[in-house]
Amino acid sequence: YLLDEPTNHLDLNSLQWLEDWITASDAGFLIVSHDRAFLDATVTRCIELERGKLSAYPGNFTAAMAEKQLRLEAAKIAFGAHERKVSQLQREAQLAAQQASRSENKHRVGNRDAMTASHLANRGAHKSGRRALALEARIEHLGELEKPFEDQFMTRVPLEPAAHGPNEVLTLEDLTLTRGERVILGGVTLHLRRGQQVALVGANGGGKSTLLLSILGQLEPSAGSIRHGVGLQVYWAGQNTEELSEYATLEDALLAANPTLETRALYALLASLGLPKDPKRLVSSLSGGQRTRLSLARLSVTKAHLLVLDEPTNNLDTDAIAALERLLSDYAGTVLFASHDRRLIETLATTIWRVQDGTVLEELR
Repeated sequence: YLLDEPTNHLDLNSLQWLEDWITASDAGFLIVSHDRAFLDATVTRCIELERGKLSAYPGNFTAAMAEKQLRLEAAKIAFGAHERKVSQLQREAQLAAQQASRSENKHRVGNRDAMTASHLANRGAHKSGRRALALEARIEHLGELEKPFEDQFMTRVPLEPAAHGPNEVLTLEDLTLTRGERVILGGVTLHLRRGQQVALVGANGGGKSTLLLSILGQLEPSAGSIRHGVGLQVYWAGQNTEELSEYATLEDALLAANPTLETRALYALLASLGLPKDPKRLVSSLSGGQRTRLSLARLSVTKAHLLVLDEPTNNLDTDAIAALERLLSDYAGTVLFASHDRRLIETLATTIWRVQDGTVLEELR
């Protein structure tokens, strides 16, 4: 079976079914995925495509990445030793060449006659010259080692300090949300306080997106109320970067997230995330991957008090997901994220809001 990102739009129950089916099957599978928990549960070998090269590692994802790190450390040690050896030989070759040059220019040695001095000088020059050539041959034989590659793309996203904001971030009281005549959620009473990191989970179609839209003010409740803390600033990112559609250029998108960014900071941020270097570049010209990076760039500079993220890992590779986890772990504000990424939930969530049976249940972790 050839499976291309099979977990991208699956809820947790569907994920579990798929894992069980794969592990019980006698068939062979080639799976393209960035879902770390899924890969840990299903695969026995990993092949990573990086910079146009394939590298094979034994074991599941966690084991493979541990082996990759070991190989990287060994490669860095070998590269450092190689560079030191080449540098030493270059110094010795340069010294030998200098000695040869001095011997050629030396016409007298002590009180010997000119002919003897010239003979000794030529012999010394020849010997030093041969040594210099031999050392250069050794350097050429050593060749060049490629410097071990460490992907800096989104490994250190610069995080702006979050403003303090209100302690009572959100209050949902006896909320009812409908679409047309259909009640999606009812009797929802929840409180969101500063510093909480809440994972919104549940079956697809259960009402997670509906709840987020109501919190963002894009859907009026049929009953009940939603109160935002005084002065609350909210940052929102959709699962398909749809929030970017209202911005013309990269500069517009970044300044909307943080109006205090200076031109120098804009260029540095774009460069650090592998985005086009021109802040005037049109958002509409970006590839899907670049749009995802731009969304992360906006996330890294926002000073909002509350981050509302809808399936934030859907279009990220594993390095970017790890960067996102570090960013959110360091974030001092409040985070509400809808996700089926079990590893992300385990790593970040202090509270679970579970959409179930037409309402939302709170589980503290």
